[in-house]
Amino acid sequence: MTISIQNKNSITLLKPDGELHFGCDQEFYPTKWKRMAGCGPTTASNLFLYGLPQKEGYRTQAEAVQVMNEIWEYVTPSWGGVRNTRMFTTGFNRYLTTKGIRYEVDVVDVPKKKHLRKPIQEVRDFIRNAIESNVPVAFLNLHNGEEKNLDAWHWVTVVGIEIDPNAQMYLDIFDAGKLISINLDRWYEKTIDGGGFVVYRLKA
Repeated sequence: MTISIQNKNSITLLKPDGELHFGCDQEFYPTKWKRMAGCGPTTASNLFLYGLPQKEGYRTQAEAVQVMNEIWEYVTPSWGGVRNTRMFTTGFNRYLTTKGIRYEVDVVDVPKKKHLRKPIQEVRDFIRNAIESNVPVAFLNLHNGEEKNLDAWHWVTVVGIEIDPNAQMYLDIFDAGKLISINLDRWYEKTIDGGGFVVYRLKA
């Protein structure tokens, strides 16, 4: 079974060379520091762009960069990046408020200590409910466990889920211009430092 957000095209970008790019990319930032640390504001930019009214055709890379630079001023990485969901939501909440956009935000944290974590089924349901509601999910991965397709200490955007015949849940994510699939259950079991998931329902 596969479920996706309804319009991935709204965060698929047209680059100057005519190629298509899956989502905003921190490599679009103009400075070395922003390119190195910018995965948090980049993911927030994907959530924001998806929440805007749909438009015909693709948004351009230049349009995305304008939003990314704006959001950087609110979802601003420290030397350790946007290292937790609280930093992410505090900044993004302020940005949305300045834009006059109403929102609802929900968070599921995955603590470092395993005994403090919610059951995996609650996390699966949280992500699935968002995707079924046509809402992408911001995913903070502080340690990638055994997931070789997932960078550690990194924010990505979940755009779909897949349930395989063994009832394992896979997340389809936009990262660095690519659509990548990772095993949520394996990540949850093997991650050492955890992370978290953030959902925004924007109401323009």
